Amino acid sequence: MAGDLIDSIARKKARLDRLRPLRADAVARLQKHYDVELTYTSNAIEGNTLTLRETAEVVEHGIAVGGKSLREHLEAVDHYEALLWMRELAAKSGLVGEDTVCELHRRIVARSQPGIAGIYSRNPRRIAGKSSARGCCRPPPSRSRPSRRISG
Repeated sequence: MAGDLIDSIARKKARLDRLRPLRADAVARLQKHYDVELTYTSNAIEGNTLTLRETAEVVEHGIAVGGKSLREHLEAVDHYEALLWMRELAAKSGLVGEDTVCELHRRIVARSQPGIAGIYSRNPRRIAGKSSARGCCRPPPSRSRPSRRISG
């Protein structure tokens, strides 16, 4: 069973390698697809009701979706733009520090939740589905994280 899976993966990897290097337009299409997908899934986890198709319409074409709130539109646009900013930053420098993470967060919620943009949460967090017995899967208490706003 495991051997069959490994063989299947090896065949697929060899097929993929034969397609390389990918053309620039193919890479751009894949990147756009995954950026929209990441924006959709990230926002859906937070309760945004835009569908994947609606998210694509909003971020790629600026089309407003009837029956959806302005906040949901702003969440999608801000997340997508923050993702593009992070990708550009990563291409220039491989270093990501605390200031970068706070700036990324600020950009993600800049217009939908400006009151929390770029600041550490003061609320306790729990990772659903993870065992808290080991402690490694639980975020540190909010009181142990610095409480500051990123300037900029």
